[in-house]
Amino acid sequence: MVSRNYNKIIENICQSVDCRKPLTTYETERQKLSPRSFKYRFCRKCRQIPEYCSNAVRWRCRLCPQIMCASDTLRGRYYCGPCAEVEGKRRSKLKANRSPNILCSVGEWI
Repeated sequence: MVSRNYNKIIENICQSVDCRKPLTTYETERQKLSPRSFKYRFCRKCRQIPEYCSNAVRWRCRLCPQIMCASDTLRGRYYCGPCAEVEGKRRSKLKANRSPNILCSVGEWI
């Protein structure tokens, strides 16, 4: 069975603003295996910090300098609210432009 990597963003260091330790090979492999699980973007110590405490895990949005916190949103999301909307629209446009090419190439195989 072919393993697909749906998660294109693989982190090698802990994404916590306060930590920045290198991640283990287990954590980087888990990012590839479970793309919807954002928690493996952080080291073990940061993952064990409770979400609703004074020193909750904080990280930056990938498109803007906004700092997100685990108590505000799902831990480890890549983008803040406005940036996620922009990124979603950009990806849907790319997918729409790509699908006719895929259909043409499949039609040639038949």
